[in-house]
Amino acid sequence: MDHHKYLKYKAKYLNLKEQNRVPNEQNRVFVGQKQIGGHKQHILLFGVSSSGKSSLSKEFVKHGFVHVSEELNSFSNKEFYKSLDTNKYYTREELQQMKNNKFSRVMYEEAQKHNWVVYDDIKQRVLKYYEKSSDVFVIVVYTSLLQLVDNIYSRRIDDPRGLFVFDQFARTFVHESNSSHNTIATINKNEFIEKLKSKLKYLFESENDLIKFVDKIFLEMGISDNKIYPIKLRSEYKCDYLIDTTDKNVDEIFEKTKNDLEGKIYFSH
Repeated sequence: MDHHKYLKYKAKYLNLKEQNRVPNEQNRVFVGQKQIGGHKQHILLFGVSSSGKSSLSKEFVKHGFVHVSEELNSFSNKEFYKSLDTNKYYTREELQQMKNNKFSRVMYEEAQKHNWVVYDDIKQRVLKYYEKSSDVFVIVVYTSLLQLVDNIYSRRIDDPRGLFVFDQFARTFVHESNSSHNTIATINKNEFIEKLKSKLKYLFESENDLIKFVDKIFLEMGISDNKIYPIKLRSEYKCDYLIDTTDKNVDEIFEKTKNDLEGKIYFSH
């Protein structure tokens, strides 16, 4: 074979090899259909259970992201119990804190294996493992109290959730006295009571038990009466973007997120 034919066949071989190559994920990221080496996008979908985080994360996965979530819980539990000093006493609070820290650490370590990552969590603990909080883009996934009731009711057979969802809500959001300052939505105690009566009555012993629960939840958010109040995200939480999933399907939620964050987050096609 002469040198000219050799170069021709070599070029053809290299071209075919490139077309059929599966790029190493550590070294590639797609922006549209382009490839960029070394670029990282780590995103945290943060919000209470049943707000739509898992459904939204599946859409991110379709567009090139790796989902890091509670699927690692079994592994982190094993790592947690290995780390315990069996000759020491622990309070329940200490054990829970240690377990949470181990879970967050396992999530973080898994995420470092990938360029494009979407976390799905009810906490923001994973942020402490990053050198800068700006290394993670935090999307707060919000849904209203009334929508949460509907979501829990619709999942009651296949994926049951309990009243802890509303405790999470109260620990995440708080009453804002200035209605124009970073408010997300408004809430009302009586509306919430009636919604619980209509859908989740079976989770309470009596109407009095239900009302006491609502009083406790609202008091934690700084509300003690039956007026309509605006709420905001608690100041200890980071938020780069907030999406309200109330009365929206997952396609609408993802499309709005994608359009609003154009130029800030990149998606493969």
